[in-house]
Amino acid sequence: MDKEELTLKYVPLKTVIGWDTNTKKHDIPTLIRSIEKHGFRDPLSYDNNLNKGAGGIVEGNGRDLALKTMYAQNPKKPPRGISTSGGDWLVPVLFGLDAKSQVAAESYGIDHNLVGLKSGLNLDDMMKLYEEQAAQMIKGMQAGGSMPVSIDALDLDAMLEADQEKLAEEEIELREKTMLRVLISIPVNAAMEAQPYIDELKKIIGVEVDISGNG
Repeated sequence: MDKEELTLKYVPLKTVIGWDTNTKKHDIPTLIRSIEKHGFRDPLSYDNNLNKGAGGIVEGNGRDLALKTMYAQNPKKPPRGISTSGGDWLVPVLFGLDAKSQVAAESYGIDHNLVGLKSGLNLDDMMKLYEEQAAQMIKGMQAGGSMPVSIDALDLDAMLEADQEKLAEEEIELREKTMLRVLISIPVNAAMEAQPYIDELKKIIGVEVDISGNG
């Protein structure tokens, strides 16, 4: 098959392998309602480089899950656009134009979802479509020389920096909420001599220690 051309094939739904590290969120019930209403009109697309060279679906993972859910619920009622053979559902899949590497395939998968949204949404809004680890995955794409064209590198860096600052603030807040405090009452004239022991106590049990002097 000429890799510079696309070929549409109907393949058994049960043999379709998804993108195992795909971080995009999917509204499966809504996808199912759409397929039931309009038919299955948007083929899946396969790339040999996904899943560490094992291959997988680079676009259409949500639609794949929706079809498999529909099949599990009623295998005798395939939607329009889905063929059948021996009780199996056959789903249209595009083959060809494989990326040059796994990171390039993943970059295409991101762009396929986001390019059409770029004119109306900022990066923060677009990232809400993905799980939290997606930003770091995209940063890895940048390091691998396959940054998605739908994402500005400077915006990504700013977002990651803001996320780190937010995590640091949340960690400090949580530490303060869960911190154990110990109140030690010692004579004022003994405070200086007691300080080394207080410091050691902090290290051993990891608590805040307040010293209250008394006469």
